Amino acid sequence: MRRPARSVNRESLHQVERLESRVALDAAGAGGGSSAPSLAAIMPQPVVLSTVPVADPLHAGRTVALATPQRAYAFSFATSNASGTGWQTRIDVDIGRLPTGMVIDLEVVGGLTRWDGVGAPSFVAAPAGVAINLAVSGADLRVSSTTSTAPRLPAEARPSIPVGVADGRPFRQPITASIGRGGIGSDFVVPGATTGIYAFTGMWSVAGSSPGGGIVRDSLPVSLVFSIGPVPAASVATAIDWLSAPATRPIAVVDAVARTLVSTTTPQVTTIVIDTQWSDPVRPVGAGALLPVAFDGRQRFAQSVSTTPPAAAGLLAFRITPTLAERSAQRIAIGPSIRPAPGGSIEGIPILGVPTAARAVLLSLPVGIAVQPPAGVVVGPQVIATDIVRSTTWRAGTTYLIDGEVHVRRGVTLTIENGVTVLIRNGRKPLRTIDTSALIFDSGSALRAATVTFASADLQGRETPLADNGGVFFCGTTRAATKDGITSVIGGSGSSFVADLVVARAIGRTDPRGGDGNDNDRDDIDAISVIGIGPPEWRIPSVRSERSGDDGFDATASRFTLDSLVIVDPVEDGLNVTSSSITIRRNLSIVMTASTAPDRELFDFEVDQGPVKVLIERGADVDLRGIWGGVDDGVNLNSPDMPPPPRRRGAGAWYEFQGKLVLGPAIVFSSLTN
Repeated sequence: MRRPARSVNRESLHQVERLESRVALDAAGAGGGSSAPSLAAIMPQPVVLSTVPVADPLHAGRTVALATPQRAYAFSFATSNASGTGWQTRIDVDIGRLPTGMVIDLEVVGGLTRWDGVGAPSFVAAPAGVAINLAVSGADLRVSSTTSTAPRLPAEARPSIPVGVADGRPFRQPITASIGRGGIGSDFVVPGATTGIYAFTGMWSVAGSSPGGGIVRDSLPVSLVFSIGPVPAASVATAIDWLSAPATRPIAVVDAVARTLVSTTTPQVTTIVIDTQWSDPVRPVGAGALLPVAFDGRQRFAQSVSTTPPAAAGLLAFRITPTLAERSAQRIAIGPSIRPAPGGSIEGIPILGVPTAARAVLLSLPVGIAVQPPAGVVVGPQVIATDIVRSTTWRAGTTYLIDGEVHVRRGVTLTIENGVTVLIRNGRKPLRTIDTSALIFDSGSALRAATVTFASADLQGRETPLADNGGVFFCGTTRAATKDGITSVIGGSGSSFVADLVVARAIGRTDPRGGDGNDNDRDDIDAISVIGIGPPEWRIPSVRSERSGDDGFDATASRFTLDSLVIVDPVEDGLNVTSSSITIRRNLSIVMTASTAPDRELFDFEVDQGPVKVLIERGADVDLRGIWGGVDDGVNLNSPDMPPPPRRRGAGAWYEFQGKLVLGPAIVFSSLTN
């Protein structure tokens, strides 16, 4: 049972609310339904999120989908302080019994709209400059009238924000919403907006792959509705009912798979077919719609195909016939958004004779469309097997496969375009420094990226949930240190690692003997290792590590700052720190499963070359679920908000805290000396 904070304050009451929510969900479950809300929906209600089996013709019945019992939810903005300068509300998301380690995202698929609340509902684009900011676990996402209506570039995707990390038990995760104009994040230059009802459409999804490699489909579209100012309650209820009704609710793509079809009449002609599945039945009108398809970076368009009778299951196909040259392409990229053809569109099929002209059809595609190449076409990742010795760029739309110990050499800049996935092949390699594939940024090298994902690959070069490789190393020039045989070197031009977000998905390696690897530096290897780095060298504010082969994140002889660090279900420890100082500004989340494995803890500190300190700043969100080490481990806590570490006869014990640091910062430190 979660232990409340020691002092009685607003955040401790929030903890009790979470506990009450968990008890209620345990008793009632988190199942879905389809009934539209009524007048009661004008009161803020938690968004109950669960998974339900779905009939999915694209995946042969192996699919579950995220689901909520309603298709629209209402919230009311109010001034957040005595001076009336801020307008905020809270969205409580009750996450049910989802598989441990599942990272839930809220994707935005429709721009912000507004209705004045008078007469019949008539939502139009919100005034230019007005935005709703969503803040959760140290991350922000702004939604305006131009958000996600149709991504335009190959690197673009549905804007999203991570909401929570499941641990197999129900829990409540709040999202803070605020409204205004200008500024950054929740700091608006002009808080508030014109009186009315504002709404946008989102979808719940699983970030990256789900634990166990199963398929978890995006939820159906869900509308979030916000009132501001003296709006009649009946108008809010009308908006909820209108956005939930089958004849008017938004339609969006929930899944897409690319496959191949060889004509039976002309076997030499190969046609690529991209099947899209929608939340409701749709059909092409006039010239229909187009879907971008790029062959080796050269873009063409697949054409929508009419079906007779219309696909009641919500399926819509697109076809494209590659040229002879395109059939020898090394890579094919799909999406990320459908667009109307000149003189065409996609519309919802009338339901029981009720016109659906008022329905918004949202054209963005889910991330990660599966592509099966045409016959004779070999489509796979670009293999990187030698050191990177000159500055280079890895392009969006291409997957890169690290096959061997690959170094980015001193003085070299590796630029990785937004959304690129870098696979690291599992298995043993001839011994160089380590005996497995790894990407190593040498001292004096540089990274330039927005969002980049590192993941494991099997021997065939396909992503796999099995972690058995060398992970990713970042070496600085501030201090000399060695880890797993990889060494940072002092002097020369400094390292420079710049990115918005680094995601590590099932990388690293478990000790083959089942131990903790402390007596052999070439057995277990962490997902992300940072060695000898100082503040000017590290400008990566956010890191997420999921299901690592060993520790989720390791820092050795380094000092740097992170806005957000999320570690999900590592094989061994969550955060391993050796003689380093790390500052966490906005969010620290380490979520682990219960385990009897020895030496598997939230924090593992070593003081070989100096003290260890993890400073979590006041105002940060903290989510810790795992074993806190025993007295001999020397990991201690100083915090006015968090309960002290539990000790059972000196041994480690399970520890949980979910909340915001309100009273002051928290310091996790080692009491041991070398």
